Amino acid sequence: MTKVRIITISILASFFLHSCGFFGSDQPKVTGELNSDFFEGEIIMEYEGDIVIYLIKENKIKRTKGLGDLLNGNKISGETYGLVVDLDLNNVTVYDDLGSIGKTGTFSLPVYKKYLKETGLALDEEAGCDLTFTYFEEYNSSKYVKDSTQTTQLNLDFNLYKEEDHEQHVFDTKNLKIQRELLEIVFPRIPKKSNFPIESRLIKYYTREKIDLKDIGNAIKNTLKNSISKLTSKRMKVKSVTRRTVGDQEFNLPNSKLTVHSDLSKYIKISPTSGYSGSTFDFD
Repeated sequence: MTKVRIITISILASFFLHSCGFFGSDQPKVTGELNSDFFEGEIIMEYEGDIVIYLIKENKIKRTKGLGDLLNGNKISGETYGLVVDLDLNNVTVYDDLGSIGKTGTFSLPVYKKYLKETGLALDEEAGCDLTFTYFEEYNSSKYVKDSTQTTQLNLDFNLYKEEDHEQHVFDTKNLKIQRELLEIVFPRIPKKSNFPIESRLIKYYTREKIDLKDIGNAIKNTLKNSISKLTSKRMKVKSVTRRTVGDQEFNLPNSKLTVHSDLSKYIKISPTSGYSGSTFDFD
């Protein structure tokens, strides 16, 4: 009788991924010198076909998300949504230009922060912020590697987070000096020791598979190869970092005809993004 051994594909894939360091060979392109001054410039991030653009000054940040234009590189095609955080004005402006019911609203920092805290894991895309750290109840690192990877001008720290049947692998960098308050608003629930995230992957464990020992060599190779493709398909990753002067007009909203709302709770309930597929880490 042929012996059968149970092999947990998720464990093998996880081991393989950990040994690889920074995911992928397409490292972020860095333009301009990064120094100890507060970062001013543009960061472009990819969410599985969607593009997110961050415009950053010392006390201000704008996050814009939309469908990626595959023909023109790291650009956004069509309608967008996002937010603008202004520490000098002590407010957050959220906007949504998707669909036929475009909307916007400007709210004080205390009001917006209260909303983020009370909503927690239930945060939705319509809030304008990033959802990288909204998948686990607690973000306590199971594995930390300082300076795990070096790219051009970027030293990346690695953190591994685990909860039930999921893992999240996050690389962040201290080389981008950004006001902590800005990070905590744009990346709700970001761990205290984390900085601007350069890449995040959410990994779901797959069920165990039976593999015949006679064919175990090929079986491991083929199954592991296929599983890695599936396991690593949910991610966000910074594509480029450009240090440059950002003009005040670049923080303007893309559409001046948006319906203005003064109540954040009502703004959230009116959701043009409700039918938008987006790129959040959801698993079938």
